[in-house]
Amino acid sequence: MFSSKDFEKCWFLYQTEGLPYELSIEQFCLKQGVPVNEFNKWYRDTHKRIHPIQVDGVPSEDSKESSVAAPSEESNPVRIGVAICMSNGVFIRRKNLSYESLLRFVEKLEVLC
Repeated sequence: MFSSKDFEKCWFLYQTEGLPYELSIEQFCLKQGVPVNEFNKWYRDTHKRIHPIQVDGVPSEDSKESSVAAPSEESNPVRIGVAICMSNGVFIRRKNLSYESLLRFVEKLEVLC
């Protein structure tokens, strides 16, 4: 029986050794002796809450300063939720963040990188 950690290692190996050679995940699992149906179930269960995002552009320095200095609209503030799952098993979830608190949160995370 394979553990979640075994499947995580298999997924990492697939990304580093299988994808460059254009192997499908099924081919890679068979080559490594991992049951494909169990791997697929693990992947669906652990990766279902991850959604890719795309960020277009970077704010200029002037807009950063003005956005921090300007008071946010209290009538309809934007709230942000963040979920981060790291390869070592650490899971971080923050909810109900404003833009400013998200900015401070990301600055604190940069220390870990």
